[in-house]
Amino acid sequence: MLLFGIFSLFYAFTLLGNGLILGLIWLDSRLHTPMYFFLCHLAIVDIAYACNTVPQMLVNLLKPDQPISFAGCMTQTFLFLTFAVTECLLLVVMSYDRYVAICHPLRYPVIMSWRVCIMLVVTSWTFGVLLSLIHLMLLLPLPFCRSQKINHFFCEIMAVLKLVCADTHINEIVVLAGAISVLVGPFSSIVISYMCILCAILRIQSGEGQRKAFSTCSSHLCVVGLFYGTAIIIKMEKNRTMVTEFILLGFCLGPRIHIILFGLFSLFYAFTLLGNGLILGLIWLDSRLHTPMYFFLSHLAIVDIAYACNTVPRMLVNLLKPDQSISFAGCMTQTFLFLTFALTECLLLVVMSYDRYVAICHPLRYSVIMSWTGCITLVVTSWACGSLLALVHVVLILRLPFCGPHEINHFFCEILSVLKLACADTWLNQVVIFVACVFILVGPLCLVLVSYTRILFAILRIQSGEGRRKAFSTCSSHLCVVGLFFGSAIVMYMAPKSRHPEEQQKILSLFYSLFNPMLNPMIYSLRNADVRSALKRAMCKESHSQLE
Repeated sequence: MLLFGIFSLFYAFTLLGNGLILGLIWLDSRLHTPMYFFLCHLAIVDIAYACNTVPQMLVNLLKPDQPISFAGCMTQTFLFLTFAVTECLLLVVMSYDRYVAICHPLRYPVIMSWRVCIMLVVTSWTFGVLLSLIHLMLLLPLPFCRSQKINHFFCEIMAVLKLVCADTHINEIVVLAGAISVLVGPFSSIVISYMCILCAILRIQSGEGQRKAFSTCSSHLCVVGLFYGTAIIIKMEKNRTMVTEFILLGFCLGPRIHIILFGLFSLFYAFTLLGNGLILGLIWLDSRLHTPMYFFLSHLAIVDIAYACNTVPRMLVNLLKPDQSISFAGCMTQTFLFLTFALTECLLLVVMSYDRYVAICHPLRYSVIMSWTGCITLVVTSWACGSLLALVHVVLILRLPFCGPHEINHFFCEILSVLKLACADTWLNQVVIFVACVFILVGPLCLVLVSYTRILFAILRIQSGEGRRKAFSTCSSHLCVVGLFFGSAIVMYMAPKSRHPEEQQKILSLFYSLFNPMLNPMIYSLRNADVRSALKRAMCKESHSQLE
């Protein structure tokens, strides 16, 4: 009865609130704009959502185990999927509307004409209906001969599929593909839109203009966060795992060797933090390093610090106290962060090679091509793509059941080691990992090699010996970092696994999780004259201040 009262109140607020929005937009001509046109349709979807599921739930709270006809159940499933998919697409359309309004204000009336707005809304509803129809057509031919009880408060598609007495493999693949296409795809578009919006807002000179821009976007971001947050949580809850925690085995060596490794890795960890922190400090303090090249290098240093902080502390604890457990949520978070930093570093290295290519091959156009707007866009894109691709991998892991062994034979929750514990077929995960390796390792490496091939030809055409030396100096440090990172990663993820036992894979993992982050600042500081000069200036300034 208590839940009935609470949910009835929420239902009433839903209808009144969204009805009020619709009424205000209808009555006030000043709200007859594209932004409120889309908001109007979002309100309609929210009312339809609630009316499709809540009344039946309220009846069940008063009279439990109320039946619903097969046709009624299929209709409810179809309508729920239609409204869910439509809302996903409407949120993307609304983010595009805000992007055009803030990034292209003068062209807004032309781009977001009423014809275009109506077409975008009709397309959202059409796609919602068609995708839901596909799910329903795959569901209807299946035989239902098991229990008639759906363990849910409405006919949710995954709950209905559990009652089928036939193979639902195709249905589950289509549901997963649909979830990725209408959750990850739209969410990626929204993130990219708001990254562009953020860059545009930061360029606005007027404080009032910035405040207004933030104000118009914040409400939409709240809705996006609520919708996608709950959708991701639901996806996590559907994972039929019986394992609540994992045990990281780490390095299976003797206690004395563990102590030696603890001291050695602690030293490496300290060097990593100090070296990359020094790079960040020098770039921040020395105005002569406020250039695109060092802007990218500062982000590489941030990634390296984050890399080390994500994996090394737990590895050090495991060396002192072996077989330490990590919660399921903690393990998934560590996997997500590790993949995010790894993918972002791949893309940053490509961006840095492009920067060197433009600097050496097109020096007169460098300031135009590598403007600060372009640099910020490249960095934001790298971080956004890294995060979104990592999210795809984690979503695919979360669908798997973990019901057997819970010992991870690694020093952190590395994705391949985690997949070995899943008690289900992981072929889809393996395929996605391989495809990601091709696009994020082989693809960027090819781009880097093409850039440096052209750079080499450009350097050989330089007449001045000093010019050649300086060009080689600035590029050689970056090539060392690229070789270390891509070499270890490709051997780890693309070489035949039979040639690399698990203990060797742990050593390979150390290269790109600990050794590379430690070596990067050493390479850049020792081989880069600008960094060495900045360090000398900083030390001289400090010594002069002490003498005074």
